[in-house]
Amino acid sequence: MTDIVNAPSPTALAQPRESYALSSVDWPAIFAGAMVAVAVSLIAATFGSAIGLSATSPYKGPQPIFFYVALGLWMIFVAVSSFAAGGYVTGRLRRISEGASEHERDVRDSIHGLVVWALAAVVGR
Repeated sequence: MTDIVNAPSPTALAQPRESYALSSVDWPAIFAGAMVAVAVSLIAATFGSAIGLSATSPYKGPQPIFFYVALGLWMIFVAVSSFAAGGYVTGRLRRISEGASEHERDVRDSIHGLVVWALAAVVGR
């Protein structure tokens, strides 16, 4: 009895199956990280606005310089924490680079985080 097997041709095995395999940039992970960064930023900024509006009074009260300093510190915290969350998600979702050294993986992870920051800054504003 003879078994017939449809084996793929050698040229089909040599070519990557998906088009993203040609690029070392993992765009789905970058978009996911940017969306997480924008979402965290939106939620934290809304929370900070609610706290700030409930703490202020239209009547005589503390000097407004206190609220300006608190607002500046909160916005810095929001920006750093949202971009860190987006970069973390991108790093966890990024595909492993086959045959890359540890240094090259670190550089690629850093570049992916930078692209997440840039994309989240453009989309979020």
